[in-house]
Amino acid sequence: MAIVFKKQIKKQKNLILVFLALVLITISIVWWSQHIEEKLFVEPIMHFRKIKIDFKIFENSFFKELQPIEKIPDFEGEMGRKNPFIPKPE
Repeated sequence: MAIVFKKQIKKQKNLILVFLALVLITISIVWWSQHIEEKLFVEPIMHFRKIKIDFKIFENSFFKELQPIEKIPDFEGEMGRKNPFIPKPE
């Protein structure tokens, strides 16, 4: 017959209770985060709002002074190595 000590059984019961508490806390956090996420991101999408754009900003003198760029000049600098992740040859 095996001898079972009361202290060992008590430790196992405590560990089971701690494990169950952690599982319940984890489940409640996951459920709460899903519920909050659903409220924050799903509900605003369900209510379509008309977007109004104020085009008066383009009548500002700053925008009227802008000139388009005809051609972007080519790069006139030194290019790096083809593969920068290999060590430099000496």
